[in-house]
Amino acid sequence: MKVYIGSGLADAGYGKAHRVTDASTLERLAGRYREGGWPAEVDGDAFTAPYSAPSAGPPPRRLYRLTLHSAVGVATAEPYRPPAGPSRPSPPGS
Repeated sequence: MKVYIGSGLADAGYGKAHRVTDASTLERLAGRYREGGWPAEVDGDAFTAPYSAPSAGPPPRRLYRLTLHSAVGVATAEPYRPPAGPSRPSPPGS
């Protein structure tokens, strides 16, 4: 799995994806999707809705649980260092 966080940082996570087919979990998540504005409904062991992102392809939408065992972050733009924070003070002169 690859995630881009803002500008200047790319993350990659490594692990396993497990399909979720449990009806109660699907119903709970469909409810959360509806609260957020996407009218998802459970259909068997997946989701359906009257619309979705065109890039998602045709329904059904299957749910997966990701279990990551490692992650790597890479700076893709200057200053090529993490931002200052409680565990990392600002460098001198910045």
